[in-house]
Amino acid sequence: MREVEPLNERDLAEERRRYRRHAGIPAVVEVAGAVWTLVDVSLGGFGARTTELLPREGETITGQIVGTERGEAFRIGFEGRVVRVDPGNRLVGVEFGDLPNAALDRLIHVLAVLEQEWRARIERLDREQRMAELRRYLVRAAGALALVTGVILVLALVWLS
Repeated sequence: MREVEPLNERDLAEERRRYRRHAGIPAVVEVAGAVWTLVDVSLGGFGARTTELLPREGETITGQIVGTERGEAFRIGFEGRVVRVDPGNRLVGVEFGDLPNAALDRLIHVLAVLEQEWRARIERLDREQRMAELRRYLVRAAGALALVTGVILVLALVWLS
């Protein structure tokens, strides 16, 4: 899975999307015989990168998202409207139309699994960060204890001599 940079506060303030986007899903988008690389997906739509001919904004497209989730293959058929085209980066943003119930159920399941994996990764990183802070604290405490012990020994030697 690809790692995604967290959004900073400015990005969050500018975020207009209604649904949480998930990146790193091992999937592609098949549209009219072309294969696009899925960049991110949400309940509202997806972003994809393509080397093929770019669609026009406002164009309605049909296709399917094809990928794997926990080792199982899935296909989610869709119809959507192109809401963003970035020719420089070869990116296309698509808003889903009405998804059939089966496709919507499958998409919700895939996104729930991604959310669960994301939360587990965040918890693991949080745990690792807390352990690193504890190690730094213990090293500093041990250093301070060694310094205090050294000072006491020097004072004791000076006092005894």
